[in-house]
Amino acid sequence: MPARYTKHDRWKPSRKRTIAQQQVTSHMKAQSTHTKGLLKENIPPAATVSSAELTLPDAILPTSKNFHTRSRVERLEASLQEAQSAVVGAASQARADQQSLTAAQMSLAAAKSEAKHLREHNEILTKRNHALGMRVSRAPLQKAHAVKKATARTIAQTTKHTTFALKNKNIITDTVHDTICELVATHDVPVSSVRGVFGVIADCLGIAVEGDVSTRSIGRVLQEADVAANVQMVDEMMEVDGAY
Repeated sequence: MPARYTKHDRWKPSRKRTIAQQQVTSHMKAQSTHTKGLLKENIPPAATVSSAELTLPDAILPTSKNFHTRSRVERLEASLQEAQSAVVGAASQARADQQSLTAAQMSLAAAKSEAKHLREHNEILTKRNHALGMRVSRAPLQKAHAVKKATARTIAQTTKHTTFALKNKNIITDTVHDTICELVATHDVPVSSVRGVFGVIADCLGIAVEGDVSTRSIGRVLQEADVAANVQMVDEMMEVDGAY
């Protein structure tokens, strides 16, 4: 389908002409001037230029259709070049954006790793602070317990050196047992005066006597000592007889 003819396709003298157009125009003007001169002087016309000479190839004599096509091609080429430039610029921008995105992703990954490390460190510090807080809260109780324990130990040691117990869990100790036997058998102390002797000796040493020993308990202690002495004597006699 032929292209539609528009007013823009018309050839205008005001447009810039090519060299071929200028040559054709000069030739036509010269021919027209020569013809007019001949008609004015009524002189037979000279040898005219043949129509073949005036005919130019289509490549030299531009038509409105060829000119419109060439202009359109030039515009299309310019548009193509602009589009190619735009595509190259878009590709460059896309590469730059991709690099920026990669850098941003790497920065985000590093930030996440750092945040995880800081969160773990914060949990450790929180546990440590909690432990320290609990230790500080228990410090007064521990201090009071230590003071109470030390005081009790000191009191026990002081009491041990300032008191003398006749019994241990309601049982006469071996020391008191031996002392009673020695007082009665060796020093002829009456059974009823044994408890008083313990009190006098304790007052002299500056200590207190804990517990009491009844006369009946003293008698039993002496009986046990007598039985033990008889057994020991029999034992020694048997050893002597065996030696001979």
